[in-house]
Amino acid sequence: VLTRSQYEFENWERQLFIEGIALLTAILLVTLVLGFWIARRSFRPMDLLLDETRRLNRALKEGRLEAGSFSGQWAQNEIGELAESFQITTDRLHQLLISERQFVSEVSHELRTPLTVISTSIELLEQSKNLDLHERQILQRASRTVRRMKELVGVFINLVRHDTTHAEKIAEIADIIEENEPVWRHEAEARGLQLIIERHGAPHTEKYNAILLASVLNNLVFNAIRYTAHGHVRIVLEPHAFSVIDTGSGISAAEKERIFDTGYRGESGRRQETAGYGLGLSIASRICNVLDWQITMESRPGAGTTFTVTFRPENGTPS
Repeated sequence: VLTRSQYEFENWERQLFIEGIALLTAILLVTLVLGFWIARRSFRPMDLLLDETRRLNRALKEGRLEAGSFSGQWAQNEIGELAESFQITTDRLHQLLISERQFVSEVSHELRTPLTVISTSIELLEQSKNLDLHERQILQRASRTVRRMKELVGVFINLVRHDTTHAEKIAEIADIIEENEPVWRHEAEARGLQLIIERHGAPHTEKYNAILLASVLNNLVFNAIRYTAHGHVRIVLEPHAFSVIDTGSGISAAEKERIFDTGYRGESGRRQETAGYGLGLSIASRICNVLDWQITMESRPGAGTTFTVTFRPENGTPS
């Protein structure tokens, strides 16, 4: 036994070790492949759900949500129940959007009819030769108000339809300011305020939906005039932005988060019993969101307020 050769035993031991390594490697490979297959099969419903959600988000951003935007065949499990809930919510959202568009279209039609009658009546009255200067000024103010109401109706229709690129009228911001400056100056001077218009840098020549741009400007400027007791309202036009700056009472930090909410009016407006319904800033904010502009506000109590709208040139309406 002591003199017996160990060659066969060592050879068998080496072969057993190699076979063990090979078996272990095969087991690991099979485990990895099987684990990858099980994981992929298990997470596939989640991947499909994520793809559907991304597609739904794109549709919402582009304003083209349709019935059945979120649909598909789902397994009868927790993922399927979640997908069914998304599908029900999406269908209800689509129905609400359709109802909103229909409601706004009907209301806009009903508003346009009396506005047209009023506008025609004002035009007939302006042709009279028996009017004095004060009466003509009243008619001009009424005519401007009717025209602005018609533009607001157009704004509401465009917002609901998300139609911001096919406008009946496009213009540069300088043209909008020049067109509305007499009205702003008249309102400012009536309250004892000074209206200042400044232009900094190169002129902004991009053209936009004139109705929507004028609505943003009018809401910000009239809001500044309405809530400024003394001092001035300044409009600053920069290459890719404009600002409306007032010397009013300012806005507190607690009110800043709600200032763009529909129907919200600041404490100063309620305290001074200033006329308004809290819709101007909400409309301006919604228009900016639709056009992918950025609207920001800086204010301190007693130090006035600055609203700044920053354009994105690539979103301008082509002429």
